[in-house]
Amino acid sequence: MLQIFTDNQPTDLTDDISIDLVFENPLFNTERIPATYSLSFDLPLTPRNRQLFGNPDRIAAAGNRFRERLARILFAGSDLDAGVLTVEEVSDVLTVNFSGSVLSDYINRKMYNAPLGEIELSYYTSGNDSTAIAQTDYDGRLRECLRDPNAPYVACPLAVKDSGEAAERDPNNPQDQYLTTRKSFVNLTDKSGEGYLHYLTGGGGYLLKILPAVKVWYLFDRIFGDKLDRNVFQEGEWTKLCLQTLWHPEYKLTDNLPPWRSEMRDGVNKKIIRWADFVVELLKLPGCTMFIRGDHFSVEYNDDILNRKVYRDLQLEDGYTISREPGQKYVLGYSNTGDNEQADVELREAPSVVEGLKYMDGEKRVTAFRSQRPPQVLQADSEEVPHLTVVKAYRAAEEPEESDEEDEASTYDMTIQAEAVQCNVRRWWYEDADLESSTLERFYIPEIESKRPDTILLGLFQGMQRHIRYSGVGFLYSYLSGTNYNAYGERLGDLSPDIDTLSGLTQRHTAFKAWIEQDKVVVTGNTLFTARDLAELDLRDKFVFRGWRFFIRSMNVSLKKNAIDPAEVELVEV
Repeated sequence: MLQIFTDNQPTDLTDDISIDLVFENPLFNTERIPATYSLSFDLPLTPRNRQLFGNPDRIAAAGNRFRERLARILFAGSDLDAGVLTVEEVSDVLTVNFSGSVLSDYINRKMYNAPLGEIELSYYTSGNDSTAIAQTDYDGRLRECLRDPNAPYVACPLAVKDSGEAAERDPNNPQDQYLTTRKSFVNLTDKSGEGYLHYLTGGGGYLLKILPAVKVWYLFDRIFGDKLDRNVFQEGEWTKLCLQTLWHPEYKLTDNLPPWRSEMRDGVNKKIIRWADFVVELLKLPGCTMFIRGDHFSVEYNDDILNRKVYRDLQLEDGYTISREPGQKYVLGYSNTGDNEQADVELREAPSVVEGLKYMDGEKRVTAFRSQRPPQVLQADSEEVPHLTVVKAYRAAEEPEESDEEDEASTYDMTIQAEAVQCNVRRWWYEDADLESSTLERFYIPEIESKRPDTILLGLFQGMQRHIRYSGVGFLYSYLSGTNYNAYGERLGDLSPDIDTLSGLTQRHTAFKAWIEQDKVVVTGNTLFTARDLAELDLRDKFVFRGWRFFIRSMNVSLKKNAIDPAEVELVEV
């Protein structure tokens, strides 16, 4: 017997009701998340239904008759689906729309318009009347985040691209000794590596920008809450992955003012992407898919789904069809790989960034080198020795893959609409006068554009690393990286967001890529499912038919008031 509960209350049904449930396996969808589907059907205008839906047939009815209401569909006492019901039209019957998705309400909102908790961008948010106390408290929170592995965000030093030269004096404040510093760095720390240079006092005092990098696991946890049974970004090295917050509406590197009252949740920026798009792009990175069971979610590695050892028998009615489906070309990479221009001078090979700098500082003719670890090309600004700045930094050139035009017809697009941070060697200074000093302190940090980018910017928080020094112990700074190496060529783990090189990340896609690119048998037909079968349906499972193993790619089943029609299924060979 078919039942519908609206806001946990039983709903009256018509005798001829027919509800078509659609199941689509997200493993076959490059968006990686359960697809939302909707269907419309009629309900009788009984007293019970009038009360449930707020007397929608009355013009003067109080409340919003068209608001979404939580709904559950049951058959023979078994929960089959959950979603929301919305009134579409009222006549002699009540026409409602059922949306079969229990994704968070925030999933289709812009990223600024969802509660992220207090991720502060300025000590001005503390509410403390004393600037000194507020600054000290805020600095303490930022430093604590660097040490706490469970901290939701970190603030690592960033350099502003093309800002290495001294800025012109502000005619309204010619005594400002920190103008170039503020326009050249974000999240700048002192030589202890932990004390942030918040309040530069010269020329009246202005705040140095703080733009934290937020842990991806925290973002997934906030958006899905306790409905997310497994969050792979909270496992192993994935906990290092961060979203660098350059999208805040107060992100302006051309002025001297801090963002006022600036918590991330307060932002208003029409260009920021939706949460759904962010989730889709981030799931591509580790090769994961989000599956749904009831009103809960689980993020699973695609390789784990292929290796899953849960099998269920399936029988098809006579008349099924068998066909061959050619493999698809698996396309993996970033939509924006940054500056990949070639050096216009001869390159010197170097094992690391620091060793390459030694070559450049030791020989006047060496102005560019290719580092092996991390894989990168760096070019100096001139032939002077030592080189005070490295003005060009880009990924080492990769040999382009040979493409077969016949394979271009069908692709499985895993292109990630994002970019990994690009690090460069930058000179450290505290005040503008340091630019004239003969002291040379350099560190290896990400460069960002002076204008807010349109794409997602990702990096790995690699803890505290040494600044560049050829001998002795250098000062420490917090390091956000686009690879799993530091400037000294030391490996910092297996995980790297750099897809352009053979890394642990690329290897995570190997098995699934091979399966996508192989030809497969596809079977379509009808099968009978009981209410219990539908309630226990898990699209991660493999279904066995005539000794062959299949995934269910899609399924359509009609529920009548007292019967379940045969389901139309499409099976794809595993």
